[in-house]
Amino acid sequence: SSGARLPRHWRACVDLRSGSEYFRNLVTGELCGAVGELPPPLPLYWREAFDRTRRRSYYWNARTREVRWSRPVAGGEGRRAQGSEQGSWLSRAFWALVLDARA
Repeated sequence: SSGARLPRHWRACVDLRSGSEYFRNLVTGELCGAVGELPPPLPLYWREAFDRTRRRSYYWNARTREVRWSRPVAGGEGRRAQGSEQGSWLSRAFWALVLDARA
């Protein structure tokens, strides 16, 4: 095992045939062959979730309530996501579901 701290939802696995280590995202099913291929940790307050309908990850900020499809990077918190109209729709839909679930 590499001993590196893995991002959330990622697990180290071993291919039984070759004995090679690889990494699997338990939420999305994405595979990576080396630690260097894994995504960097998310910036402070950002969380990753999975949209089962679109079968892709999205990201939300627990402090600002921003929701986006593109993975945020450290130092880029102030940048708007590409497709801001889609991002704002996603944000409204996401928070409507969250607030509705709390009621």
